[in-house]
Amino acid sequence: LDAVLPPERLTIETAHLLEKLQPFGTGNEQPVLLIRGVQVRSYEAIGQDRSHLRLVLATPRGTVRAIAFGAAARSRELVLNRTLELAACLNLDRWNGQTRLDVEIKDFRAAE
Repeated sequence: LDAVLPPERLTIETAHLLEKLQPFGTGNEQPVLLIRGVQVRSYEAIGQDRSHLRLVLATPRGTVRAIAFGAAARSRELVLNRTLELAACLNLDRWNGQTRLDVEIKDFRAAE
């Protein structure tokens, strides 16, 4: 983990700042951030084989959509634990003239 990001900084503005660190690759890996105390509003298995997990996270500044690739099998962990600590990367998703925050969850666990 490269840095701690408070849930209120889970914003498109933060993703814009991190984008300035590009290009990412060997020797300049994309930062993986620790985000503590994030509430899960909803989640669902997605993808053709339903192996990925899409989450809607509640932050002090509103809701944010996130994806955890290959993590659908872990969805039962979310039944009792709706507050998480995330290891995640922030990206910008640009499509059709719109830019939105894209949170890629690398790992998660129940908040302590």
